[in-house]
Amino acid sequence: MMAFALEKELVEDERIVWQGRPDPNPFILTRADVLRLPIAAVWSWTASHMNVDFWQLGYPISWKLLAILFLCISIYITIGRFFHSSLRRKSIRYALTNRRAIIWHEGERRKVKEYPLAASTHIEFRPARFGTIIFGRLKPMIFRHHSIGIWYDKYSDFRFQFLEGSLAVYQNVLKIQGDRP
Repeated sequence: MMAFALEKELVEDERIVWQGRPDPNPFILTRADVLRLPIAAVWSWTASHMNVDFWQLGYPISWKLLAILFLCISIYITIGRFFHSSLRRKSIRYALTNRRAIIWHEGERRKVKEYPLAASTHIEFRPARFGTIIFGRLKPMIFRHHSIGIWYDKYSDFRFQFLEGSLAVYQNVLKIQGDRP
């Protein structure tokens, strides 16, 4: 179904070379999780002890509700964010044409992002079990206007993430670049 929907986006003499999607596995750990997981563990421990203390010591209901809110946040940052990320990845498709890289977001609000592939395009490959291919140069973190999402400024952080078999996709990108002026 994606190929048919993507055909409408193609320009003259453009053809699809590769298409795929990020791995929807909910428990993919990233390099950032090395810092996030210990913080989430401390937050969860604090929130759970705060709840126990507030309920056992008879604090006012407003404090108990605050403790429940902190507990809900701790559940999200410890476990829920993995499921949230997985749900988002299930609706994302990637494609390479002989001219550009495309990220296709299916759903009610269809989004198509593209990055032109030229011989001079900077490509960064981060190998891993679920590798990442970054098109263009990354902006310094202070200039990125996003949190943990996939959709950024037009070309600031365009990437294919969580790709199984990412080396083959990277080699396709290099081959396309070699064919482009």
